[in-house]
Amino acid sequence: MPPTVLFRCDASGSIGAGHVTRCRALASALQERAVGVAFLMRRGWTVEGFEVLQAPDGPDAELSNVDLVQTIEIAATRGFETVVVDHYGARTQYLNALREAGLRLGVIDDQADRDLRAADWILNQNI
Repeated sequence: MPPTVLFRCDASGSIGAGHVTRCRALASALQERAVGVAFLMRRGWTVEGFEVLQAPDGPDAELSNVDLVQTIEIAATRGFETVVVDHYGARTQYLNALREAGLRLGVIDDQADRDLRAADWILNQNI
């Protein structure tokens, strides 16, 4: 079975579309290498060429426990091995819980304002 990656990101008027744009670039490169890719997003967004699953709605500032539980459940039931998170609302507890659920974790982060030690890898495109 080929590896699989679930991207957890959002876009909105207040946070912009940069998170999705960055993830889409990485997802496209992975898809070219036969990696299964899907997105988990709020607000009915689409990402051309990829399956988009609906995340629970909530404020942009923080991802809720409901969001966390749903992300873990989707990863488990759909067979995603890795979750890539590009979301300022993914606080340390959220990331730690993904790791504790047995998922490989990638984080795209350009603020360096939280503990990211749960991540297997971190991408900061601003360095």
